[in-house]
Amino acid sequence: MSANTSTVQVPDATAMRAAIDSYIVLGFQVATQDATSATMRKPKQFNALWAVIGFVLCLLPLLIYLIVYASEKDQVVRVVIVGRSAFQLSADGAWWWAADRQTWVAFANALPPGAQISPDRRHWWDGSAWNPMPSSDPPSAAQSATPQAYFPPPRL
Repeated sequence: MSANTSTVQVPDATAMRAAIDSYIVLGFQVATQDATSATMRKPKQFNALWAVIGFVLCLLPLLIYLIVYASEKDQVVRVVIVGRSAFQLSADGAWWWAADRQTWVAFANALPPGAQISPDRRHWWDGSAWNPMPSSDPPSAAQSATPQAYFPPPRL
């Protein structure tokens, strides 16, 4: 049995619950679920009304409907929690913490490692919103200076 499969990424458990609920309303059933993911399935459905109409009118519409039904696939959706982001943002959202260098880095200088980039390569995802890609222009001295108001996060 083949199925059309898609993956939906959500930032936290609350958003995962909301996504699952919205797919249940659309007729999906939860096949598996754990703390960080859920797989839902919506089986294709045979519509007896169209089959009867096709049979009453003539056999050709019935045959066409049966061919269309046979070519349909079940739909499968996987909802996965990806978290806010793998990097720490400054309070104003203009800087990210580079733990390997123990410094704050401006988004205008570089993107954090693992940042998701849009298919058109014009935006990147910070875990809650799409942001424009940093310009290729060299940053000004003000942009490249380490902010004094931010302190490194505590080591765990």
